[in-house]
Amino acid sequence: CGATAIEFDVRLTKDGVPIVVHDENLRRLAGIDAEVSNLTLNEIKKVKIMGEEPIPTLEEVLEYASDRLAVDVELKIVGAEKQVVKFLEKYGLIEKSIVTSFIPLALHNVKQECEKLRIGIICGEWDEEYLDIAKKLRAEAIIPNYKSITPSIIKQIKNRGLKIFPWTVNTVEDALKLVKAGVDGIITDDPCTLSSLLSLSSRSQKQTYQR
Repeated sequence: CGATAIEFDVRLTKDGVPIVVHDENLRRLAGIDAEVSNLTLNEIKKVKIMGEEPIPTLEEVLEYASDRLAVDVELKIVGAEKQVVKFLEKYGLIEKSIVTSFIPLALHNVKQECEKLRIGIICGEWDEEYLDIAKKLRAEAIIPNYKSITPSIIKQIKNRGLKIFPWTVNTVEDALKLVKAGVDGIITDDPCTLSSLLSLSSRSQKQTYQR
């Protein structure tokens, strides 16, 4: 579809293996009332998402992405930072990745592990406090809910030297408004539609992230 990167979420199994899964509980995605953190990797591998797809490990996803796509690794928990950095280094993705999280401590730990690795703070409702948090963390980007930002807020973020990648933008109308306002990329569930849209604008040259 022309997307330049993929965004995905990381959690830990009971035996400490980083896996790629969004929900804390598997009820919604697999019909199993079980916490991811209470299952071992062997147990996780028996689960099928929507009855079809297995849950991959972080290493499996990064091995696939290597030499294909940049990655936006969202940390849902604290504790996986060392392994995330290790696998990004192993598959040559340090320069082609950003680690993001709602959790400042997780991002702080990532920077401690690898200073040159880019990090981004995710936020739901916008608050100017995030600018100070980003500065303290030495973050390179802010990833806000697109519904919470305005052109003036985007300008404010950019004036601080930060990149901005709003989530999750699925309509052409919203994407056009955000591109016009100066965002650096878009996180979307529909990369086919939006990457075609963005490629039409020779002025933007934006990255599109598939969520």
